[in-house]
Amino acid sequence: MQPPRITLNTTAIAKLAEFATQAPTDCAFWFTAEAITEVVIAHELYHVLTQQASNKEVEKLAHEFAQTLTGLPFSPQVYEGALKQTVPCRNTKTII
Repeated sequence: MQPPRITLNTTAIAKLAEFATQAPTDCAFWFTAEAITEVVIAHELYHVLTQQASNKEVEKLAHEFAQTLTGLPFSPQVYEGALKQTVPCRNTKTII
């Protein structure tokens, strides 16, 4: 049996980190690659721990878990909204 694996979309993380200059000063840290990576790992950790099939409710719970665990002052869905504003790229449609 293989241990669970979390794979990060580094292209999407880098694209999202470009929004740091546009973020309000008090939220700029949360748009650094380091902070985004922490939130993404927390989100994926929820999936590893719960081992539930993905659906809208499970994704909502994973977002809430990541927000609580990291102290993110806004929903991780903000990341997805910002990412959708970038140039369309097959590898960057989702981050979480």
